[in-house]
Amino acid sequence: MKKNPGSFFTCSDSQIDTLVIASGGQVLGVAFARNEGDLNQDGTDELSYVVNWADWSNINTYVIMTYQNRKWEELYTFGIWDWQLPDLPEVKNNYGLFALMDKQINVSHDTAYQNAERKLKHFKGFIIQRRKSKIQIIQQNPETELDTIWVDLNKKLAKVDNTSQ
Repeated sequence: MKKNPGSFFTCSDSQIDTLVIASGGQVLGVAFARNEGDLNQDGTDELSYVVNWADWSNINTYVIMTYQNRKWEELYTFGIWDWQLPDLPEVKNNYGLFALMDKQINVSHDTAYQNAERKLKHFKGFIIQRRKSKIQIIQQNPETELDTIWVDLNKKLAKVDNTSQ
């Protein structure tokens, strides 16, 4: 039996089409997703996500999507390392001799779960809206402490700039 996993976002508004994140292959789900607000000043919010791949790589892609003309379009992507994302809080499973006994152990007393949840809530992301249709992407990399990319979303051209504006 062949498995065909998939990840997607749906909207309660039936006028908005389903956003297929990834399907088939090594997709485990979504590692991170965020409503970025209206980055390109077109009157609709943009969504960003990172796919959770079943692989041994630490390299991933941060994808920004916009909904225009009744369809989802990729607005911009940039590379990240998986370690730059906050760890997701995990629900613990309690397994018995033959099966799953409890789906969740009381997480209110689990400090690892609470710490992960707190870090996720306080994670500011990589994208800062700076000017009309211009964003600043701030991230760490092995070569520098902070790396800044300025992106004009109308031109979809990135200008690497390590100075503040």
